[in-house]
Amino acid sequence: MNLELQLTVFPDHIRFDFTGDFVFLELMKHIETIKERVSAASRNLALINARGVVGFFSESEKFFAGAKIAEIFGSKLKAAVTARPGEVTKLGEMAALNRGACLLVTESEDEAIEWLFKAPGQTAS
Repeated sequence: MNLELQLTVFPDHIRFDFTGDFVFLELMKHIETIKERVSAASRNLALINARGVVGFFSESEKFFAGAKIAEIFGSKLKAAVTARPGEVTKLGEMAALNRGACLLVTESEDEAIEWLFKAPGQTAS
């Protein structure tokens, strides 16, 4: 099974659900697809659910994916990624943030949604 991507468009954001076997090169292509779909729908918020992905995602792959996200998404697209428990190391997130992206990687969908819709500079309540 390949790495599949499904999307659901909401009035204020787009949700992307990944399923299938992890393939790094497919992920890199899907990063571009996410940007294209968000732009086409005139949105700037993306909730990316990667909890349905099976397979090993190395630290170097996380780094390069984070760098690619920064390159493709820039600072205008705000994205929250949910990953399987035990998979989040923050390396990809840090690579993206250090290059100007607006990204959160977490195991919790509730945390991802709360962060995604929080205004810049707003503190937790």
